[in-house]
Amino acid sequence: MSLYWMLVLGNISFVCGLFAIMLAVAIIVALIVALIVVDYIEYAKSKFIGMSIAFAVLLLGSIFIPSTESLMKIYVVDNVVEYIETNDKARELPDKVIECCDKLMNEYLEEDKDE
Repeated sequence: MSLYWMLVLGNISFVCGLFAIMLAVAIIVALIVALIVVDYIEYAKSKFIGMSIAFAVLLLGSIFIPSTESLMKIYVVDNVVEYIETNDKARELPDKVIECCDKLMNEYLEEDKDE
């Protein structure tokens, strides 16, 4: 069930960003029309405040709601850390990897000295 919500939140973030861009274009067009048509200025002022608030909310939503990729990374890292904490063999693995890398680097350095 948590994977479902990760996908939904990622889509909500995308939609918020998309609507924020569309609303920004609408605000710019409304300002240009208000500057051209003198009778439209009062009407535009009343609508501009509402559109600006909606733009701010959508922009904040697109910024602070993480994307699907970010949520999946958080989910995977959390599960891996939990697995490592509960599995004894997984705890030994990083030490073995470091020992292996150390051994390979020593062999490589010895080959360089011989050449």
